[in-house]
Amino acid sequence: MKTNYINYNMDSDSNILFNEIKKHSSFSNLEKHKQEEIELEFDNTVKTAKNNLWFIPNKELDITYPNFAGGSFSTIHDCKWRGTNIVVKKPIQNNITNLIDFIKEINICSTLRHPHLVQFLGISLTNSNLLILFEKINGPNLEDYIINKNSMMSSNIQKHIVSQLITTFKFLHNCNPPIIYRDLKPPNILIDKNSNVKLTDFGLSKYFQNESNEAYLLSGETGTIRYMAPEVFNNLKYNLKVDVYSLGLIMYFIYTFEKPFQEHSVESMKIYFKQDDLILSTKKIKSKTIQNIVNKCIDKNPEQRIDINELFIAWDIYLTQHQNRNRCIIV
Repeated sequence: MKTNYINYNMDSDSNILFNEIKKHSSFSNLEKHKQEEIELEFDNTVKTAKNNLWFIPNKELDITYPNFAGGSFSTIHDCKWRGTNIVVKKPIQNNITNLIDFIKEINICSTLRHPHLVQFLGISLTNSNLLILFEKINGPNLEDYIINKNSMMSSNIQKHIVSQLITTFKFLHNCNPPIIYRDLKPPNILIDKNSNVKLTDFGLSKYFQNESNEAYLLSGETGTIRYMAPEVFNNLKYNLKVDVYSLGLIMYFIYTFEKPFQEHSVESMKIYFKQDDLILSTKKIKSKTIQNIVNKCIDKNPEQRIDINELFIAWDIYLTQHQNRNRCIIV
């Protein structure tokens, strides 16, 4: 009986959605084998959702419009599901590019369980959209959190947030295969009521095995570019260390209360990425140890930049030394 319920009307719903997508030129312009490949991926994603009991019938969702957040390619909506407040991610445009990105995000998020990742709850279909369901975090993103603190964030909270970010990326980079996030910036880091980190939006993430120079769509906004590693912007080969570069700049923001490259425009950022001798000064970070760690994270040469395991060790040493100093002061 349970299997019959899960499969109820599922195939027809899938067909309705995919038939809508087929009408777009983005699909019809693809070669036949690519069309079949995408259709198979979509079908497998839906079957996996049914088999693992995380396909949610759309009639169970009470989605709030308009959206309360979003980016260049998707919107985030409040939603009631079986009496629980959750959020729903919905593509802005119902085209083949967004469908592929959503399938990739689902394939990654559905396999991840970690205290500092926003929990994936399932997927749903409408006649025109594939939807992703996530837990709702009642709290600001890291950028708003820092701005609202107005330089009053305690050193304990700073260490707490940085520690959680480092352990989160140690987890992702040590998955098998590793997961490269590629879009690390404060708006994608949520802070809950207990000041705990919740990483969200895996739209640009991918499983990673070798160096890549795969380009990904940029919004053209300085807010995105300022946290991007130079090798990504310059379309050079890159690896997992691009996340460490972004994490270093977020640490800079946490410890200075100033966004990195705050006075820069998109054009001046392009110049920064092209000229090796231009280096962001970290002198505003009061701790010389943290300053040194951040410098190792944001080295423009990826071969010289530390990886997440080295960062984890360096941060652990800093925490231990800092703890010991505090004990000496108390004594």
